[in-house]
Amino acid sequence: MKKPIDMLLDQIGWTEIPSEGNAGSDLPFATHKGLWHLGEATLRVYQLNDGRRIIDCDDLDALFGGTLSELTEHDSKCDH
Repeated sequence: MKKPIDMLLDQIGWTEIPSEGNAGSDLPFATHKGLWHLGEATLRVYQLNDGRRIIDCDDLDALFGGTLSELTEHDSKCDH
């Protein structure tokens, strides 16, 4: 049975991203991108080549009012 979050993400209109030479990499890379409309917020989401789905860190930080950086030891909001 699918998790509720997966059912929500399945409804996103995913757009394929050209691999641009990432296919031989051992690191995960985005194969698809989409926009998740969550209430009044719009979050950029990505699907990785291993099937995982991730939310853009800056968008997630904005959703929580810029408080995510306060919860981490990092000076910047997101590791880019």
